[in-house]
Amino acid sequence: MHGPAPFQRLTTMVSSLGLLPLPSRADVKPYRLRTFVDEHYDRLWRILRRFGVPAHRVEDAAQEVLLVLARRMHDIPTGAEWSFVCSTARRIASEGRRRESVRPQGEGDRNLLSLPDPKSGDALTALHERQLLDRLLDGLPDDQREAIVLVELEGMTMAEVAELSNVPQGTIASRLRRARAHLDAAAKEMRASLAQQGWIV
Repeated sequence: MHGPAPFQRLTTMVSSLGLLPLPSRADVKPYRLRTFVDEHYDRLWRILRRFGVPAHRVEDAAQEVLLVLARRMHDIPTGAEWSFVCSTARRIASEGRRRESVRPQGEGDRNLLSLPDPKSGDALTALHERQLLDRLLDGLPDDQREAIVLVELEGMTMAEVAELSNVPQGTIASRLRRARAHLDAAAKEMRASLAQQGWIV
């Protein structure tokens, strides 16, 4: 779903901009960037979606994040690449959400869901479950959304997220509690709305 060669696209862009360091430098690890892309591109793509980047913008956003990583690679300690990328992804996604929030919504955007008749087959396919989750996440404030995505969906510890967000661990715990309560209430409201419309029984 992400295209066949994210690293090839990235290196083409980086080379054209002169962003990669010369390989003659002693501290260069030639395959460090490629290794990161090979190992973490899917995770980066997923986390950008969960941070609210629209599907049609995720590829561009991922390339933007990786270009920042390429520029800063020599400043990032080995093993800290994901933390840096995750922080950069949070910023880029947040900026994108702010831009999207000032655009007028179309009729399709205002519809709760676009589901086929559940009586005709499997009403909760993986695609529909992702759509439901996206709708629920869209209703969260940025700080709560980031906390629930990183802890519940990406499996990071509260300590790791606290370090990433530069806040106390107790703040992350508080954000998680509020996010879970919000999601629970929103899910119940969504289910009631779908039942009222006859989508579920």
